[in-house]
Amino acid sequence: MSKSKLLFFIICLTWFLLLLIIPYTLPSNSVNFDEKGKVGVVDFQNQTNTMNPCAKFVYSTGDSFCHQKASRSFFLNGNQMAYCSRCSGIFLGLVIGAGIAVFRYVDFKWQWIVIGLGPVGIDGMGQLFGFWESTNIIRLITGGLAGILTGLAVAVIIQELCASVSKHTKISVKNKNQDDDEKL
Repeated sequence: MSKSKLLFFIICLTWFLLLLIIPYTLPSNSVNFDEKGKVGVVDFQNQTNTMNPCAKFVYSTGDSFCHQKASRSFFLNGNQMAYCSRCSGIFLGLVIGAGIAVFRYVDFKWQWIVIGLGPVGIDGMGQLFGFWESTNIIRLITGGLAGILTGLAVAVIIQELCASVSKHTKISVKNKNQDDDEKL
């Protein structure tokens, strides 16, 4: 078991658990961002500034990276989650993908990109161009598939980096030992 991949899994799990727990740290029915949010724009700073520090951090990241439209979000404790259902699915998928990679060697296949990103791309584009309106469950599932793919991909990158560093370290130690032998 790779300690680096385990650390990645723990980080993903901690973040996802924060997303689930934070709405319960706020008064019931106190967070609803309506339909005004935009990606990449801080829309709700007035509301997040009044939250406890941990909730403020989580909701502020959501404000920066997600549209946070109420109709596309889940509610816990009567409070809108910090991220929309698709983003929440991505974070859940990251946990699943990272969890799989902790216990199994991952031999990444290019076909996984189609399986992981195809559904979220099709669903997102279909909504964008007005062909259909997805449900939050579909958004969660398509986001989850993309998150699993991303979690596995990051784990492969981690395992390859660790293997490369390990190989480089062994070569460096071997060369150092040879240099020491030559000095004798």
